[in-house]
Amino acid sequence: QVLPWTTHGFDDREFYDWYGNEGFIKGPHTFSVRSKTNSTNPNIPRMICNVQLHEFGSETDFHMSNDYISAYPTFDRYGDKTFRPTNAGCLMKNMTHDSFCPVCREGIWYQFLERISLIDSVVISPGSAPRNVTLNTLKLGALRASGNEVEGERLKVRWSRDGQDQIKLRNKFSIQADSGSWNISVELVTPEIR
Repeated sequence: QVLPWTTHGFDDREFYDWYGNEGFIKGPHTFSVRSKTNSTNPNIPRMICNVQLHEFGSETDFHMSNDYISAYPTFDRYGDKTFRPTNAGCLMKNMTHDSFCPVCREGIWYQFLERISLIDSVVISPGSAPRNVTLNTLKLGALRASGNEVEGERLKVRWSRDGQDQIKLRNKFSIQADSGSWNISVELVTPEIR
């Protein structure tokens, strides 16, 4: 069956979508692509980079609007679970879109936070106690540059001394520390991560 493809793309890449109202019959199927036109640029080889097939339920079961976003779990080769969006309203699935959907944005945060520490450095002044201790973190939350703020984003800072939470020092980036065994934890709270 020849499908009525329509393209939306550029000189070096094209994107095709096809929607049908009938499901596939049981059994194997073959997908083939044949070009009926000459290449627009002989220096750009023609290739298929990605083919995705999605079969959905009826319109009462599935929302096709790109404003409606759901997620489904996927697993990588190590068995780790990640989530994928159910629609094409996202730069991750459709390169003509201008932003990431909330599902992919959260996934990007998780991948980012697995590889880096929110704590950039801890600077302790020389001398005897009490000593000045300065916590330097990534510039997130209230530390973001003007114009780059994310509403509802903040860093939660907790200091503990000899295993005891120092409640009066919560969310402080600079403290006077008496002698003891100190620990600092920093947590990112953002509406972009559940």
